[in-house]
Amino acid sequence: MNEFGSWYSRFPGAQNLDPRSMQQQIPRIFRTFDRDRSGALSFEEFLSAVVMMNCSVPRRDRIDFLIRQNNRMPPLQNNDHGHQHGDGRISAQYGQKVFRRLNDYYGLPAGTEQQRWQQVDRNNRGYVTREELMDYVSQQDGYNQRDQF
Repeated sequence: MNEFGSWYSRFPGAQNLDPRSMQQQIPRIFRTFDRDRSGALSFEEFLSAVVMMNCSVPRRDRIDFLIRQNNRMPPLQNNDHGHQHGDGRISAQYGQKVFRRLNDYYGLPAGTEQQRWQQVDRNNRGYVTREELMDYVSQQDGYNQRDQF
C-alpha cells in the first residue's frame, strides 16, 4: 500500500488535496481497487485504478472499460458464469458485479446492486445490452461525480 500511496500522490489532481486528507483516503482507495483483498494490486487492478481515476479519460470510456474489464469469456461462447454474452448481452450477475464496483469506486452504499439491476432491466429479461447499461450508469447522479478521489 505504501507504493500505491506514493503513486497516488503524483496522480493529476492529488496535488490539490490536503496531505493529511490524502493520507486518510489512501487506504480506502487502495481497498477499492484491491478486489481480491490480497494486500497488493495485480496488474489488472492497478490498470483499473489508473483508468478509473484518470479524469482526462471521458467518463463513458471509463464505464465501458469497467464493463469490459472482467470479461474473460471468448466473445462467442455461451455465458453461464455472469459475464457479457458474445452477442453483447450482459447478465444480471455480471451487471450487479459492475454496480458493486461502481458503488465501491464512488463511495456509495453496498447492497443496492440488485435494485439498480432491476431499474436497468425494466423488462425483466435477465440481461441488458452494454449500451443500455452504459446509458443507465451515465444518467445516475451518484455515478456522475467528477472526482471521487
